[in-house]
Amino acid sequence: MWMAPANGATNAGVDTRITLVFSESVTVGSNAINVTGPSGAVTTTMTVSGADVTLTPVNPLTPGQKYTITITSGVKSAANNSYAGSTESFSTTAQALSLAAGALSDASYYAYRWSSAPAQPWNVLQYLRRNGFRWLRMWVTTLSYPELRTTSEWSNLLWQDNYWACLEASGSILAAAAALGFRLQAVLFLSDQSAYAGKQPLAAAWAGLTSTELATAVQQSAASTASYYQSLGLDIEVFEIGNEIDFGICGIELGTTAPVPPGIDWTTDPGWMQSNVWGPCAPLLQAAITGVKSVYPSAKILLHIAGFGYSPGNILTSAFFQSMVNLGVPFDIAGLSYPYMFSGGDVPQPYFAQADFLSALDSIAAVGKPIQIVEFSYPAAPDGITKTPSPAYPFTPAGQANFIQDLANTVNGRVESLWYWGADYYLGWPDAANHPELVSSGLFSAYDTPRPAMAAFKQPPFAT
Repeated sequence: MWMAPANGATNAGVDTRITLVFSESVTVGSNAINVTGPSGAVTTTMTVSGADVTLTPVNPLTPGQKYTITITSGVKSAANNSYAGSTESFSTTAQALSLAAGALSDASYYAYRWSSAPAQPWNVLQYLRRNGFRWLRMWVTTLSYPELRTTSEWSNLLWQDNYWACLEASGSILAAAAALGFRLQAVLFLSDQSAYAGKQPLAAAWAGLTSTELATAVQQSAASTASYYQSLGLDIEVFEIGNEIDFGICGIELGTTAPVPPGIDWTTDPGWMQSNVWGPCAPLLQAAITGVKSVYPSAKILLHIAGFGYSPGNILTSAFFQSMVNLGVPFDIAGLSYPYMFSGGDVPQPYFAQADFLSALDSIAAVGKPIQIVEFSYPAAPDGITKTPSPAYPFTPAGQANFIQDLANTVNGRVESLWYWGADYYLGWPDAANHPELVSSGLFSAYDTPRPAMAAFKQPPFAT
């Protein structure tokens, strides 16, 4: 049997639901499952769906206390076989900690700005703001298109792909968020196109530069981007230097420009990674940070890695951040992507309940940096999704909402914020047919129609 919160967990939220997943469909007799706490029996409501049993406490639990779940032989399989019985426990966090909720939202903005006389305003940010989101994260390439500064009606301009995440487009989205009171976090790709785990293309304008010249160009680009944001009056509190940079940055790519010799298992060799990937990246990260700090001296610096699931026991996860400390890269926050259900390697589901996920967070904390999960999502529909969910979190609107709530309860106290990636994808979005996996994982079922999961972000442990 699997349980969330995990048996022995010490950081459950006071509003946590208890989920039990048996190996087959069950029936639950009267008083067959009981929850007790410091004041005795805990009153719960119970739902049984196949092999899943969910217990919802009627009242909030007490912070910093141990709770015990006793499961008896009154739980029976469809064949009337009795469960052997067990006793599980978890503890709530010592205090009612809370998470900041953030989102990356840009796709619907382009559809709005590049449609003539749009019939509907771009109100995604208003929905997010009303539902507990307080931070907006936006990425930016090294490209700039001054015509976007001087043309108020962008639909008069023929769309070109390079407009996506360019300096002016990112600034416009951040300004729209700032006007609604969002706090801002900017992601510098340090590339003229999207950069992410395993794909860190060198900007075409930087081809052929020496390592010293490249560092100078990176510093100038970061300073120029920050200066433009400052000219818009934006208070960018956090700058991410690169995006999922554990495999490289600015043309440094594990397996291509940083080839792996025979006999080297990079997944278990932090020393090799530091010498051959992370070390060469360090001067470029330092240069970008210098550029940002020349304009926003008080901004915090976040380094963001893909992080989870690709090295045994996640040994490279904390090793990356410790390596950055060793290499003298000045950063303030450790950022990670949570494994997606539509890309990347397979990990056990739900991954947040796995010991190697929780131990990875604890190992990063030991480096002395606060943690943000800057990318996560979960499908509300199966379209375009190739991975198999945990039975506790089916690809349904309710499954999506429950996943978000339980992930938040699990990481509460270990991370300081959770960021939803691609919140504004919806059925009917102009490019929806080409990206069903993004539509399935968005927080809207249609334009102007949020999914039930949206409401999770204004519930504890999220700070509102």
